[in-house]
Amino acid sequence: MRNRPPPLATLAVLLPSAMVLATGCFGGGSSGGGSTATMLEEEPNDELLEATIIKLGRPVKGDVIVAEDEDWFQLKLKKGQTVEIELFGTRLDQETWDAALTIPRLTIYFPDDMTPIFEQSLADGWPYGPLDFDIPAFTVPQKGTYWFVVRADTDLAPGGRYVLRVSNAKPAPNHEEIEEPLDLGVNDTPGTAQTAPNGLLTGFHREGNDDFYKVEVNGPRVIRAELLAQRNGAYKEAVSAYDPLMRLLDVDGSTVLAEVDDAFFADPGIQEHVVAPGTYYLQVTQSAASTDDAPYVLQFSSDAATATDETEPNDTTATADTIAYGGGVNGGMVPGQVDWYRFQGDPGDMVRLQVFDIVNSTAAVEAVDVALFAPDGSTPLPFDIGPQFQVISTILQQNGPFFVRVLPAAAATLGTQYRLELTLFHAATQESEPNDTISAADTFPSGKYAAGAISLPGDVDLFRFTAKKDELVTFAVYAGNPTASAGSPEYSGWGSSLAPRLTIRDTVGAAVATSTVAPVNGTSTQSTADGLPTTLVTFVGTATSNTFFLEVAAADGTGSSSHTYVVQRR
Repeated sequence: MRNRPPPLATLAVLLPSAMVLATGCFGGGSSGGGSTATMLEEEPNDELLEATIIKLGRPVKGDVIVAEDEDWFQLKLKKGQTVEIELFGTRLDQETWDAALTIPRLTIYFPDDMTPIFEQSLADGWPYGPLDFDIPAFTVPQKGTYWFVVRADTDLAPGGRYVLRVSNAKPAPNHEEIEEPLDLGVNDTPGTAQTAPNGLLTGFHREGNDDFYKVEVNGPRVIRAELLAQRNGAYKEAVSAYDPLMRLLDVDGSTVLAEVDDAFFADPGIQEHVVAPGTYYLQVTQSAASTDDAPYVLQFSSDAATATDETEPNDTTATADTIAYGGGVNGGMVPGQVDWYRFQGDPGDMVRLQVFDIVNSTAAVEAVDVALFAPDGSTPLPFDIGPQFQVISTILQQNGPFFVRVLPAAAATLGTQYRLELTLFHAATQESEPNDTISAADTFPSGKYAAGAISLPGDVDLFRFTAKKDELVTFAVYAGNPTASAGSPEYSGWGSSLAPRLTIRDTVGAAVATSTVAPVNGTSTQSTADGLPTTLVTFVGTATSNTFFLEVAAADGTGSSSHTYVVQRR
């Protein structure tokens, strides 16, 4: 926990964090519209003039297994259109890419094959481990034909199989920064700050030049912001990607309420509960080592911090106040006090409880200690909590009610206010045991989320599903913290001990595709647009069958009641 930040000149950079608002906003399984049938690349397509023509929203599959091979694709786009470029390489063929000690490189060219617009490569200074490189939000600067190029990221090395999909981003930005790219003096100070609109805004960062946005507050609000820049890759001829940093400034325009460098991979996010009326300022700047220009997308919201007040006495489970999904509560306490709350939940619920105290609320002067308990009121629920936005995440394994206990932090000496917000991230259908063989497999739920636990060493869970010929299917599992990459550290973990392995099997049990959170050489199946799941597996439906089975297992062969998971079909 940290104290209220000092003035700007002496503020230290905070630990990496993430935010509730934007999870899933930039990428993360967009269908993109159009046909789901995957087309084939048309060889030869090794240069601009031979580029395979693709369609918006329709996936195309290919490979760069031969050393030095590169595949070119072309697509006409409109000015101002925002697209998401997904490159399923490690998700589709993790074992091959991992064995080759490389990953797919992704580059956009325009207006010719000598002019890159964006490039995703480890050579461009990506600070995290090897993974799938997407470009989550590319806003088209000029109408014309754009080229998308896939190659192995290591020169002279063979790669593996992949699927490429270019889709309309959902949601798309609907606001623009008022300062033109490379201009100066328009929104560069708190005094000239642009009003921050709720929604998505496209902007441009000029090296050494900050952008300021303002928000008027007339009562308690929760201000949330996320910036997407480095996840898009290196811009034009830059040898590294723009590394942004954001600050939220108090009404005096100088006191820093929050400063974050890394939240979603290396992109920042801020969440702060503010109570005093006035004008607050969001500063978009750069980390100390960053020297690059680049476009960015800012997602912003300022929401009324509506909540019910606790009712005393609520110092036992028997007198616990009730809080529901989508609700909030304001509370207060002094050292030695305890507050209890209860909420109703079901097996498979992915629950998030956000805590606002001295870390992220101007109403608080101390930290609080929050924990979750099972329906007996005494058995702790396993959970993970992020260091900055303080979002507690867990997967419920039984019917409620469940209990929330709030205590003063161990070092607290003063009374303090606090706030809780309870969210149902997703509801999932719980597995039915036994389902450890193909013949006993559960049918994958129509709601696209299944939950379970690998409760014993060596246990597996199987789910039956159908996929059409050439249909692109991805399964994402939410379980323990990823080991290779951690793109959403504020939300990953879920209190789970499971290091998952996902396998797609055909009707005779043969493996069609497999992914693991523990590959031999550390090649993650996360992507720059999809950093929340623990691991993902992608495959393309075959002509031989439309019935398949998803197998969930522990990569290390362990099992226990805490080896919980939720798996999502996309």
